[in-house]
Amino acid sequence: MRVQDSGTDGVAALATALPAALARAAGAYGGVLLVADEPGGDLVPRGVAAADRRRLPPTPRTGGEFPALAATHPLARWLAERGVALARGGAGEPPEGRTWLADLGLDAALGLVEPEARRLAGAVLLSGGTRPLGRRRLAALLETSALKLEAARLRDRLRTTQAALERAERLVALGTLTASLAHELKNPLVAIRTFAQLLPERYDDPDFRGRFAPIALAEIDRATSLLTELLDFARAPRDTAAPVRSLEPADVNAILGQMLTLAEAEARGRRIRIARRLDPSLPRVVADRDRMKQLFLNLLLNAIEAIDGDEGEVTVETATRVEADGAFVAIDVSDTGSGIAPADLPSLFTPFFTRKPSGVGLGLSVCRDIVHAHSGRIEVHSEPGRGTTVRVRLPVAGAAS
Repeated sequence: MRVQDSGTDGVAALATALPAALARAAGAYGGVLLVADEPGGDLVPRGVAAADRRRLPPTPRTGGEFPALAATHPLARWLAERGVALARGGAGEPPEGRTWLADLGLDAALGLVEPEARRLAGAVLLSGGTRPLGRRRLAALLETSALKLEAARLRDRLRTTQAALERAERLVALGTLTASLAHELKNPLVAIRTFAQLLPERYDDPDFRGRFAPIALAEIDRATSLLTELLDFARAPRDTAAPVRSLEPADVNAILGQMLTLAEAEARGRRIRIARRLDPSLPRVVADRDRMKQLFLNLLLNAIEAIDGDEGEVTVETATRVEADGAFVAIDVSDTGSGIAPADLPSLFTPFFTRKPSGVGLGLSVCRDIVHAHSGRIEVHSEPGRGTTVRVRLPVAGAAS
């Protein structure tokens, strides 16, 4: 039996491949994969597959969906100990197990047992024309299948954990911005309030209306822009487990500008200048816009936080670079902070590594994953006492190698 390696995919990738492969090996028409989502838990249906495309997968005689197999069911206990159970002609299978299989129109069940814990991780239910397999061959098939299933379950759990940690990192960024934005919103509100207070008594003054009405409208637009960008970034991604979702041609300068709107509020509160050197002729890149926003805001906040005390400068520069492996959009974010110790440079992209008193140490790790998912590169150049530059290279749309 050969089951295609699922790479970074989880149980969903095995839902069809695994029961089909085991059904073919056993000479069955089709198979059903049951999986224990929690160690030692009940087995629930996760996939149905036909070993032969000309034959339909097995379906329950009851006409409904396949039921779960309770971890305490005699059939589950038998499979954990013996690895195989037959509906007819078995060698000692519990009657409840044979009845359970027969009622569903199934002929056999194969247990997928965790090698270390000796718990039932899953099972494949078979239908139609099963033939006896040699004990050694069957044991090897089931052990290999159990290992693949357990690896897939671990990948699913890892992705779930990573998604939760990414949400935590986003919340840290939002917490950093909230106080700054609250202060930033006071200024437009003061201008609007002043205009509203003076308007009744100076309504007939065309000079007043001509000067203050545009100011009030501009301040409303500014406050709206700040809130829109903050809410847009705070919005939970539709699928945090996926590295990228919707890829489309994107204007890096425009996305950077949106994140600069948020970051500048934090910078102004600390009297840090942000210098923009954005190339207006920048070509587009193929990108997931939400992931790009997360990337750029992380880099900007890191640069601001790297500056000790008040005053300093962050420089954001974009340009087109042509290198040996193609054309790239280059994004450099530099700060005038104290720099990074040489001993820390190799660990910067390691998850949970941080020298900051707050944060979860996932910012640069998430940035790296986003850049790599877009076939790009990210580097950090730093010199103690002279600041740090983070360099991102993203392939130009249509020019990726």
